[in-house]
Amino acid sequence: MVMAQKKDRYALASLNINLVTYKPPIPKIQCADEGLCRPTFEGILISPSLRLALRSTCIAECADNMTITWRLTDSQGQLITSLEEETLTPIIEVSLNSTSTTELPSLGNMTTLSGLRLNYFPEILTTIDGYTVTEESFEENLSLSSTVEMISYMDMVKSSMTSSTSGNLTALFPTGLSSSDLAISSEVFSKYPCNKYLLYLTLETADKRKGETTLSLIINKSPTGGNCSLNPDKGLALISSFELTCDNWADPDGVGMGQYSFYTFEDESVKKTIVASRNSHVTVVLPVGDMNIYCDISDIDGTFTEYHVGLAKVTVPSKEQYEGHDVDALISKLNAMGDGQMTGMVLAAQASIREQGDWFSLEGLSEEEEDNRLRSLAKMNTQALKNVENTMSLVTLQHLNIAGSVISSTVDGVSGTKGAAKTVDMEARETAIVIMDKMIGNVDQMSVPAPQDLTPFLFSTLSSMASIMEGIKLIVMGDNIDNVPPTDVDAAMDWEYSVALTDDLSQEIPNTKEEMLQKNVMDTTKLKAKEQIKQMMKVVEKLSLTLEKKIVKGEALHVDTANGVSYAIQQITEKVLRPGMILSVGSDSGEIRMPKLFCPTLGIYNNSTCDHIISITVIQWPTITHSYPDSAKHLSPGTRVIDMMVTTKGQTLDIENKTGPITVIIPRIPETLPPPKVVDASHPLVARISYHQVVVEHPDAALYIEMSSDVDDNLVLLMDYDRMPTPSKFELCERFVNISINEAGIRELFLDNDFINGRMGRFFFGVASINASSSRHKRSVVSDATDYEFEENLPGNYSFRVITTGCYYFNQKTNEWDTQGLKVLSANSNHTVCWSPRLGSFAAGYAHTPNNITFDYYHAPQSYNDYATLYSTVAITLAVSVILLVWARFKDRKDIEKRGATPLPDNLPEDKYLYEIVVFTGSASEASCQSNIEFILSGEEDETEIRILADYEREVFARHGVDTFVMAVPRPLGSLYYLRLWHDNSGPGIYSSWQVAFVSVRDLQTGVETSFIANRWIAIDRDDQQIDVILKAAQEDDRKNFGHLYGVVKQLGIKDRHIWFSIFSRPPRSRYTRKRRAAVCATYLFISMVLSVLCYVILEEMQDQAIKDEQDPIEFGIMMKMMIGLVVMGATYPPVLVLIFVFRRSRPRLRPEARSIAAINAQRKMSGVEHPSSMIQPFSKGHKESDSESLPRSVGPYVLPWWCALIAWFFVIGIIAGSIFFVYSRSVIFNSTSMSGWCHSFITAFLASFLVIENLMVVVRAVFFAYCCKPQNIDADDIDYDEKAPVLFMDEEWLHPRPRGPPPRLVHDIIGNRDISDLKELSDKLVQERAMKLILRDLAFYFVFLGILWVVSSINPNAIYMVQNFRNAFIKEGDPIWDYKNKVTNSDLYWRWLKTVMLDELRTRRWYNGEPPYGLRGFLDDKVNRIMGYAILRQIRLDKNKCSVPYSMQENVEWCSGIRGIELEDSRDYCAHWKDTEDFEGACKTPEFRYKTPEELDAFAKSGRLGSYSGGGYVVELKGATSAIKKNLDFLHRHDWIDSHTRAILLEFSVYNTNVNLFGICTIRAEFHPGGGIRTSWRFDAKELLPDNSAYGYFKLLCMVSFGVLTVIFVLRETWRCYKLGPSTYFKSNWNIAEVCILSASIITILLYILRFVTMLTVQDQFSKTYGNGYIRLEYAAALDDNCLIFLAFVVFFSLLKIIKLLQFNRRMDILGFTLGKCWNDLKIFFVAFGIFFFTFVMIFHRMFILEMEEFSDMLSAAQMGFAMMLGKFRFEEMARSTPLSPIVFFVFSFAISVVLINIMLTIIIMAFTEVKNELSNLPNQYDILDYLITKFRLLAGLEKPVVLQKVSKPCHSVKNNKAPVDQFNDKMGDLIKHISNAYFFGQLDLGELNPKKKYYARGRAFSSTYNPALFSDQFDIIFGQTPQSQYWDQDDVKSRRIRGTQQGNQHGYKRSNIVASD
Repeated sequence: MVMAQKKDRYALASLNINLVTYKPPIPKIQCADEGLCRPTFEGILISPSLRLALRSTCIAECADNMTITWRLTDSQGQLITSLEEETLTPIIEVSLNSTSTTELPSLGNMTTLSGLRLNYFPEILTTIDGYTVTEESFEENLSLSSTVEMISYMDMVKSSMTSSTSGNLTALFPTGLSSSDLAISSEVFSKYPCNKYLLYLTLETADKRKGETTLSLIINKSPTGGNCSLNPDKGLALISSFELTCDNWADPDGVGMGQYSFYTFEDESVKKTIVASRNSHVTVVLPVGDMNIYCDISDIDGTFTEYHVGLAKVTVPSKEQYEGHDVDALISKLNAMGDGQMTGMVLAAQASIREQGDWFSLEGLSEEEEDNRLRSLAKMNTQALKNVENTMSLVTLQHLNIAGSVISSTVDGVSGTKGAAKTVDMEARETAIVIMDKMIGNVDQMSVPAPQDLTPFLFSTLSSMASIMEGIKLIVMGDNIDNVPPTDVDAAMDWEYSVALTDDLSQEIPNTKEEMLQKNVMDTTKLKAKEQIKQMMKVVEKLSLTLEKKIVKGEALHVDTANGVSYAIQQITEKVLRPGMILSVGSDSGEIRMPKLFCPTLGIYNNSTCDHIISITVIQWPTITHSYPDSAKHLSPGTRVIDMMVTTKGQTLDIENKTGPITVIIPRIPETLPPPKVVDASHPLVARISYHQVVVEHPDAALYIEMSSDVDDNLVLLMDYDRMPTPSKFELCERFVNISINEAGIRELFLDNDFINGRMGRFFFGVASINASSSRHKRSVVSDATDYEFEENLPGNYSFRVITTGCYYFNQKTNEWDTQGLKVLSANSNHTVCWSPRLGSFAAGYAHTPNNITFDYYHAPQSYNDYATLYSTVAITLAVSVILLVWARFKDRKDIEKRGATPLPDNLPEDKYLYEIVVFTGSASEASCQSNIEFILSGEEDETEIRILADYEREVFARHGVDTFVMAVPRPLGSLYYLRLWHDNSGPGIYSSWQVAFVSVRDLQTGVETSFIANRWIAIDRDDQQIDVILKAAQEDDRKNFGHLYGVVKQLGIKDRHIWFSIFSRPPRSRYTRKRRAAVCATYLFISMVLSVLCYVILEEMQDQAIKDEQDPIEFGIMMKMMIGLVVMGATYPPVLVLIFVFRRSRPRLRPEARSIAAINAQRKMSGVEHPSSMIQPFSKGHKESDSESLPRSVGPYVLPWWCALIAWFFVIGIIAGSIFFVYSRSVIFNSTSMSGWCHSFITAFLASFLVIENLMVVVRAVFFAYCCKPQNIDADDIDYDEKAPVLFMDEEWLHPRPRGPPPRLVHDIIGNRDISDLKELSDKLVQERAMKLILRDLAFYFVFLGILWVVSSINPNAIYMVQNFRNAFIKEGDPIWDYKNKVTNSDLYWRWLKTVMLDELRTRRWYNGEPPYGLRGFLDDKVNRIMGYAILRQIRLDKNKCSVPYSMQENVEWCSGIRGIELEDSRDYCAHWKDTEDFEGACKTPEFRYKTPEELDAFAKSGRLGSYSGGGYVVELKGATSAIKKNLDFLHRHDWIDSHTRAILLEFSVYNTNVNLFGICTIRAEFHPGGGIRTSWRFDAKELLPDNSAYGYFKLLCMVSFGVLTVIFVLRETWRCYKLGPSTYFKSNWNIAEVCILSASIITILLYILRFVTMLTVQDQFSKTYGNGYIRLEYAAALDDNCLIFLAFVVFFSLLKIIKLLQFNRRMDILGFTLGKCWNDLKIFFVAFGIFFFTFVMIFHRMFILEMEEFSDMLSAAQMGFAMMLGKFRFEEMARSTPLSPIVFFVFSFAISVVLINIMLTIIIMAFTEVKNELSNLPNQYDILDYLITKFRLLAGLEKPVVLQKVSKPCHSVKNNKAPVDQFNDKMGDLIKHISNAYFFGQLDLGELNPKKKYYARGRAFSSTYNPALFSDQFDIIFGQTPQSQYWDQDDVKSRRIRGTQQGNQHGYKRSNIVASD
């Protein structure tokens, strides 16, 4: 024993020595909180009122795996307890079930459908440092003692569940007696009272070595002997003062009294401190309510006695009393006095009055009054919190409790009503958070007697946080500012308006100022909310870390607040977690279930043995904590948020993917879910299947379905994705009876994540009733539900509710609610069970179904909004088809008028032999003719006289015209040989000429058809300038000529065979009418609709099967849609072609009379010939009708009966109706993707047919028929076969026709209009005028092209001003301080420029009047240019390893930076300071020191003043707030972002100015020279990359399209010319080469423009998607625009040069070419000499001035300066200062170049010019266009009378006779022999036969029997002109009769016949 004494003070110490034979471990006991243990001479003084926490340590001779034993005895040595097992407090329940299938009883036994069955606690494999170990191997790695401790622990827990004694001892020793830490409850000292206790600590090693230490515990006695009182016990809140008095209290130990702490209880368990004072008499102000007041009377050492003071009843004062009490003055006075406790009491009382005072209520107020009231309350709350912050002392726990009470009473009103949430504004929230953070920081410095003493503080703090979170949620999750406190709206004008572009790519910019203000309020609130929530989460983390220090292993603390926060923390060892653990939190069954072998420190510490002491904190928040991200909208409004964290040694562990799955049961408020939908079965819309739908908006969602019905035995549930299920098409089929029922009698079906499989969109559910006889049970694998017999109606009402649910955790990295790695195990209306591989904040999400959809599955009246595309397509197609049919019917009636034939006006009534003449006019633009046309048709037997080809009732011979005429002649002409056509050129203007394609003549008696192919002009100014031509009858080869057949068949194909075009160009004489064609088109469209539907149904089934087979499903891409369209088109054509065949080949029901016969009879009737014998009869006298079968007639194509057309019409109607019904009914199974694809395929099929297939078929058919088939009757029409055949029998005189009379032959010898010499002057004039018109047309056309080219190549005039604006803003040339060019000379100045000029100009600032720049987010400071995305700083560095120091300098110089070059650039990633190692945490994660490739930046190489640079580099993104950018620049400046290896820094950004529709592409360069210094440069481009929406913009767009069209036309024209001339001839002309250059440049320009347009579409799409906030570069588009302008410049250059060619009709326009050609040889020699002299001087200038003048720094610059010196631009003074020889050299240069050589060149050119001018002066111009224009103008103005030239050439009808007599004799002899043959041999004599007589007699008697001498005599006389007048044809007489017949016809006004076939 040892005694130490000083004066009257002494201390005794004793040491018991026990000798052992080994070295025992030496233990030590110390207090967990040294401030709570005061050492005395007998031991440590402890308070019996508080729990005692002790820690044990081994200080010497320690060993691993020692056993710890605590023993406590009283002063007499009696052992209080011998329990050595560990125990736990009931706060955390340990799962004792070692099986892997622990059920979740709170969720019941619902039916779960999943692709993978999941157990709640599967066997978990744990990964340790990359190795996988099982539970057995894990146990082997643990020490033996750990295993023994775990077994002991488990035995203790099991016994604690059955032993009540164990339960009592658990309360006495919460940590047990075998733990390293010991907690002794205050109940030990009250249950076993004594003045002194002895505590023994024993350590025993594995080899049985024991060490022991003893600690004496001296009890400090509590105060006694006094009492406390309350006066008065009733009063008014805030107004009344209450006296609290405690008298006669004394400390038995004589140490002294401490303080008196008065308090009341909140929620019957939580202390709420009123005041704490050392004075025994205090005056207090109380809040409203009835409260029992208690007092803790403590001594100086903290031992206290609890005393009940009394009951105080405090009521609400009246409004007058409250307003009469100047609260503000009182608070100000208290603040001045520094009385923080009284201030707190006043604030608490005031808050209670605000909560319960009627005059503070918001009910019954107008909107304005409510806003004013809310403003007043918000200001009061804010001021109250400010008073707490400024006046209250927070140094003691009682003070913290008072401050916490004030905060909670101020902000907890948010959790009440919606209006109360507006009374806590942003300033109040920030103040409250600051106070709470300060309070928790002070707690860390305090000595807390017991963790439970912190309960009041935790209660108020957590309650306040939850209220603030709820208020933030109401604001930020609202759609507008309705939930924002009015004080925040008022203060918004002074808030900083952020103009920065954030990472939020969906950020929108409002339109009006009011919307901008509201948006700023919401954005600022959301931004502040993000900061406030983060700060509160840090406060919570800080709170847990603080509490970790205040508790010992095994202790726990649990707090439940009134507004729903549940907080629990406990300190345990990791061994406790090995069997698994259930952490229950909150009163609504929230849980976290830890898996077996859960080891939080695994992966945190290397080779962790999983026996560390950890603290587990679990918090259940009653509201959504992180409500500011957009992903919070996916959370259920009533979800609880469960937050869990694990801490150890002051560190929060980040546990992610380190353990097995953690099961989280998340509660939610069922009342926030929508009520079930009750379906009334008696409703008329409820048919066989009642449908419901739900929209899944997240890929990781699951579905929970509730169903209930009184008659659910036969109900069945169908489900399908994105389409409504039908009995033959569904994904799930489940009977109600097979679905589990919960306790409430509701059937529950859960579809988990594996079933949903990441699908988003609509899920459809159908409820139907099956027949009772159908008993087969079907499940999700059912292939066909049609096996069920469905009832027609539902048997009864039922309720249905579908809820989508999901598991979310808050991702701290992305600041979003995320579902990554989470899985929904189960869900119901109360809970959601989740699996998670990590710890964090968890919440549940949901969305409910909209209104149900009910209808029968085979009638399917879908919603228009859901199927708008389908309905619109069908409706539009049907409407267009009907309109087209009506129009076609109208046009068919008009076509009837064009089908008849016109009798020639000069037909004679007595002429009965008929010919049908069909005239085809050409297709040229001026092919029509209105001149008087005459013709002569010549045959073998005879020829007509001069006949008139005209129709006086309608327009004929029009372009593309087909005109039919009927000609009557007295006798047959025989085989036709010639057709002579001429006109008199009398037509007006361009209608005087005529282009004839061909003429077809058909003998109506024999049916023989003869064609005369012309394909030429009959005009005095075209082709051969003839208006009188003779056409030969086309022979077999002519008719089968490829060119003729191809042209005719192609035109006929377009007009008649094209499915779509032929509706509008149908030949009038075709039986295939327009309405039939329109019906075919409609049929095509509707068949393609049906086939498209079938294709997509099949493809969807293939998709489903692919998914089931785990194969890649078919993607409905654009190519797939187009392929389906082509397949549909191919399948549509066969039925359509059959329909066309039927319509085309169905003959009319009644065959009309032949139109030719009808026309000629009508003409005869109108001429007055009424007698039937004079009419043309189909059969001649003496013949029967049946004899017509033996007569020759044309054989037409095969035709169908007339009723086939009716069948075809029924087929059309059926196809259209059936298609509409099929598409309408099958659309029920369509999803949005299929519908879009169907529409694309339908349109593709139509466009492919309309634009490609039909046109290709026309060309192929034309080639095939022209090359292979070569049809004979190509010009035949259907009408030729539909009408009654015009079979006319031959009269006797026609069967034996008399031969043609003697010559002259009219077709050759009539003078006609062959001689047009009288029109020679007119012809020459017309030819010349036509040539000049063509030249003028080409000039006009070309000038139009140049105008279009000028408009296309024009540049916005505002571009120069935009560039100047950029220069003024960023470069500031001439500014004395900020001149970028001259003032930025080193890196420090460049940093200064970046932080000042660049930042100021890159972000818009406030207006001149101080108002925020609303609506200018993302704008530059000029407030007109909107930045595209954000700007970047891009640094190009040189690789330090690519530069080597010269060998001779390596001893003195260690490194170099090198020169610049793309191949030398650095592309490695670095840490800060450009190091390879990390100097500080996060140094290697700084993105500004990491290289980005050109592909990542979407950039390419650029050139600067000092070199070229690649598109990659080290990038600084200049986005976010200006302060953040400046802070980042400061960071980079400090960490040497710019160093000696930096070669260039480029500031790059793009802007858009909507006022002038210009994009600005800005690059500001700072090039760092290796020799030192900075070379600045810049490039600002203003580009018009989008078409303007103004009138000029549309005009320019039209010009661009016209430019493209003209380019295509010119290309085709030049290609044709090259083909005609041949490439060798074509390219000999320089002008043709220039034309090729123009076209090549034009094509490249068009391609570049298209590419630029596509690029800008991508840019616009990116800009729209990111709202202009994403990274966007316009360099590629700008480069395309630059190249486009370059090629346009070439086009303009060559196009302007081409004007010279067009003006070559004037000889003087060739003077330039002739001059250069004349002097070119001399100039070549001169240029060689000039080049030698010039570059000699350039070289010497370069060498002389390279160091002095920048202009001569390189050869190119020196050459440029040499040309400038030739023009007189130079700086002689600087040159003279460079070297003394420079003046001499400059003088020699000026004389030699400027004086001598230049003058020599001019002399050569002048001499050649003079010679050429003299040669051209005598040559006339080819065309005097100027005179022509002047003459036309004078004629138009009436200043000159036109010169009248003879225009009409009257044909001469007389026979020419210019032959000599000898020649005439030969002709007459030939005619004589021919007539002898006709007279005596009946034309059978072959005049070419050598022995005709022998051949004649060999034929027998045929000739003698028909011999008639009189006939020979008559013919002989006719030949020699001796026959009487009545025996031969008098031409004059015939002509006069023709004229009389024509006049009679005109007098009667006959018309062509309109008799046509009926349809």
